[in-house]
Amino acid sequence: MHYKIGTRGSKLALVQAEFVRDCLQEHYPQDRFELKIIKTKGDKIQNKALSAIGDKGLFVKEIEQELLSGEIHLAVHSMKDMPGELPDGLCFAKAWKREDPRDVLVLREAKSLQELPKHAVIGTGSKRRAYQLQAIRPDIEIVDIRGNVDTRLAKMEAQKLDGIVLAAAGLKRLHREDVITEYLDPNEMIPATTQGTLAIELPTDAAELLEKVNALSDEKTERMTRTERLFSGADRRGLPHADRRICNGNGGWTYMPCSNLWK
Repeated sequence: MHYKIGTRGSKLALVQAEFVRDCLQEHYPQDRFELKIIKTKGDKIQNKALSAIGDKGLFVKEIEQELLSGEIHLAVHSMKDMPGELPDGLCFAKAWKREDPRDVLVLREAKSLQELPKHAVIGTGSKRRAYQLQAIRPDIEIVDIRGNVDTRLAKMEAQKLDGIVLAAAGLKRLHREDVITEYLDPNEMIPATTQGTLAIELPTDAAELLEKVNALSDEKTERMTRTERLFSGADRRGLPHADRRICNGNGGWTYMPCSNLWK
């Protein structure tokens, strides 16, 4: 069987999709797995903050349309980008093993968050990250920054920012751990719900393919993903519930009682 896998075209999205393709190809050599790059609304609009153009679903709608039309057979996303509910006819496969969910600081000169000078300027496109950083260091100035990892690193240098906040998972998947200055404590900087987990989406009637993908899943990550999405309170518009929580991996929660720290 020849399967087409839909993905965005960013370097990180391709690395993630290639990982899924290669795993499936290794385990099912009788089948053929091919990538198809699909441009989404979130990719096309780069000159506005995410909060100004919507949020959940910005990076998935066009891909889901191709799933529903049968042009592709499955899609690979970052689970944290997914809306609270899927369109009728689509489902998630069971989650594969999670990458490091923490946020990290990439700093130009300082060696840690606490060593940053007063009124240091940090770039992030996430309200969640901005609010939490300023809760730790109220003097920090936040500027909006978007783009892929390389774009954000280049903007940090060009704009002489003191640093930027990124996800550890993305940097590790890109083999760019060398740029990480500090891993942020998840008890102080709570990661986005399901950060570090891939979302493998496919039609609900693709039973044979679903069985193949599920056979490569990780039980612990699946439990954590289902539970975090349940407590995230995301409705169809991607709006927050009155709290956000992330499983700490030991059967407990890291908890934030604040409704506007959503991304």
